[in-house]
Amino acid sequence: MEALTELQALQNAANDLNLTIHERLTQDKRKTVKIYFANRGNETVSPNLDYENLNHFLLGWRKCVNHLNFKISYPYEKPI
Repeated sequence: MEALTELQALQNAANDLNLTIHERLTQDKRKTVKIYFANRGNETVSPNLDYENLNHFLLGWRKCVNHLNFKISYPYEKPI
């Protein structure tokens, strides 16, 4: 997948989570894998990860947010 397309795909996945995806710039010209990280406001919320691992991170973040929203809405019921 092309780097710009990867960044757009990650940003599309992060839009409803209020996260911004950035590409980590590196001075090492030998590295061919693009590295990304997620920000929420001015705070970095993810480690530096490649496309696939940041995608998994975003899925986990989404699951956590959904779980916390369910607990706040229904504090005495178990999540589905």
